[in-house]
Amino acid sequence: MLSLSTMVGLKYTTKLRDMITKKKISVTISSILCRELEESVELTGLNKSSIVELALKSYLADRLEDEARQIASIKFNDLPSEEDWLILQNEAN
Repeated sequence: MLSLSTMVGLKYTTKLRDMITKKKISVTISSILCRELEESVELTGLNKSSIVELALKSYLADRLEDEARQIASIKFNDLPSEEDWLILQNEAN
């Protein structure tokens, strides 16, 4: 049986490998976005794939921030008391 540290190490290694591994995709974008992408290529010297990848990472980071903000705003004022939980647990058994 694998130890916990070995399993965590394997999970981290797998995530790291997945982050490094690239997959080719095909994307259809509007002509306006295509022009903007080509301008960005000229301005930055990066290739189109790198610019799209950076834009996607930025979008996902923003989405993660929004989701974290939504989760942080959840109020737990409507939870039952400990006594109510015990009653619920006893009724379930």
